[in-house]
Amino acid sequence: MSFLSPAEKELAIWCRSSRFIGACCMNCVEGAERALGETSITASFTRRSDPNVPVEVPKKTTDVLIAADGINSTARRLLYPNEGPLDFSGRLLWRGVSKRSPFLTGRSMVWAGHADQKFIAYPVGREAELEGTSLVNWIAELRVQDKDDPDLTPPQADWGKVVPKERFASQFQSWTFGFLSIPELIEETKEVTEFPMCDRTPVDRWSFGRLTLLGDAAHPLYPIGSNGASQAILDAVGLSSALQNQTDIPTALRAYERVRLPPTAKICFANRANGPDHVLQLAHERAPDGFENIDDVIDSIELEEVGRAYKLLAGFDIGSVNKKARETEGLWSSKGKANSAKDKKH
Repeated sequence: MSFLSPAEKELAIWCRSSRFIGACCMNCVEGAERALGETSITASFTRRSDPNVPVEVPKKTTDVLIAADGINSTARRLLYPNEGPLDFSGRLLWRGVSKRSPFLTGRSMVWAGHADQKFIAYPVGREAELEGTSLVNWIAELRVQDKDDPDLTPPQADWGKVVPKERFASQFQSWTFGFLSIPELIEETKEVTEFPMCDRTPVDRWSFGRLTLLGDAAHPLYPIGSNGASQAILDAVGLSSALQNQTDIPTALRAYERVRLPPTAKICFANRANGPDHVLQLAHERAPDGFENIDDVIDSIELEEVGRAYKLLAGFDIGSVNKKARETEGLWSSKGKANSAKDKKH
């Protein structure tokens, strides 16, 4: 994000660190409101994992604070103190990675099941492919709470908690395809982590003076349609463009919000209705005992329409991607050169 000053870059990193999650104190929100007429914002940080351990930089004053502190965002909780816990889908996810022999083309993806039980597997990492193997990332999903249960409170969980495979593996015991055995894939995986599948109902505002939310802090989504990282990347593009096109930071943050909040809100509700995974549910409902040819269950036009509609919504269609590429071509390199020249003068 070359448009940020060094101080802003540091703040963006602190807000979502692999070592600790930066927890903004209340004065950052008060500062955000005051900053409507001021030229800086001050954030204070504590170490969430152990508040007694000092952080490297306990306080920072800067031009803008980008709160990219994840689904359990401290900044969002301070901005919306009455929002309550995450909304639980009633489903749990288990994730793992295993290095193994490639299946099918070596770049193929398994996408199987229905709304209440699903398994996804796909290769990641170029290094394993060059070695002739495949690093397979997989996700198992099961409904553990009735979909009509009015209680949306998620189970007590630590995102990334390692759990025994016995918690779910038996439910996939018969899931063996000619090219891939799901039970074997689960069994050979050394470490499995558990995640409750949650989101939050969209809010009306992300930006408060010189403070704004980004990524999961702004729009926690079900992990459907590869929208976790991708929407955060689109947020970064929108925020970058807004800051470069508008010299007044609060105005720029509101412009970013106007561009990015509406589509992510639509994605949230679409994902609650299964998003592109709806095709799996259609096949399950129309052919619960299986089928020989998918065209006998869902014709190609209907399949393509489900995918097309979701791509348009998420901004993944070819037209949107090419338009964004044209709009941002050379944007960061030219800005980076301008910043370098400015730094040399100083």
